[in-house]
Amino acid sequence: MNTGAPPTDDTPGDGVGDTPGDSVADATGDRVDGTVRPAGRERRRAADAVWPTGSYLGLLSAPSRRLLLRAGRVASYAPGEVILREGDRASHLLLIEKGLVKVTSTTREGHTSLLAIRAAGDVVGELAAIDGAPRSATVTAARAVRARAIQHGEFVRLFREQPQIALALVAAVAGKLRAATRARVDTGGYPLQVRMARALVELAETYGEPAGTGITITVPLSQEDLAALISSSTAGVTRSLQHLRKNGLIDTSYRRLTVMDLDALSELAVLSRPADGTATGLPAGT
Repeated sequence: MNTGAPPTDDTPGDGVGDTPGDSVADATGDRVDGTVRPAGRERRRAADAVWPTGSYLGLLSAPSRRLLLRAGRVASYAPGEVILREGDRASHLLLIEKGLVKVTSTTREGHTSLLAIRAAGDVVGELAAIDGAPRSATVTAARAVRARAIQHGEFVRLFREQPQIALALVAAVAGKLRAATRARVDTGGYPLQVRMARALVELAETYGEPAGTGITITVPLSQEDLAALISSSTAGVTRSLQHLRKNGLIDTSYRRLTVMDLDALSELAVLSRPADGTATGLPAGT
């Protein structure tokens, strides 16, 4: 199992990437201690791909993405595997190229809170890479993840070579701070049912996949996770989900939630939905 250390020639990135179907070979087809480098063609494809607009990679131009995706080393992680651990001292950051991760923190009382969810195109661990302080949160793979670890020194060099890489990181961090501020305002300014609806709309639009007549949220979330996201008790989440299910807005099963009526849920969330079908009022990608 990975322990949060960046993959190096002496530290293989184990997990799903150890099978050929889940990873890509380097330009020469070589595998280095279980960690593989993508081929140049794969890196160019990733650089030219359409990444989520609000993600770090989505904020970069294709040339800047290409430069960034040539840096560091790639490792794969299985669902449930810890990628970064709270309190660790390490100066690398991770670019998520595939999959979903949960960002959590543990209180002094031992309670674990879900802070955010990050997906392909997002960056995690950037604060420690900038200031060298211990990790402020734990990052765990929620689905199979492929991520690129870039060390502090290499990232600083990229800053100097391509200033847009630095400016985009500033914008990405600012977006996270705005989202955190908005969440804090929501907690004090909206009732539980509205907060729940807002969270589910965002999750459905960011991490949802069509499923019959609904949209299934692909992130496996427990009621405790949802409670942490909207600053509520588990009992409150249970009552809220029961109400939404009774009114036909959602359908639930074990750690699986499907939004059945996104328009009605958006109305409950006090969100306007423009003609293109996207919701407004929520940060893009938590």
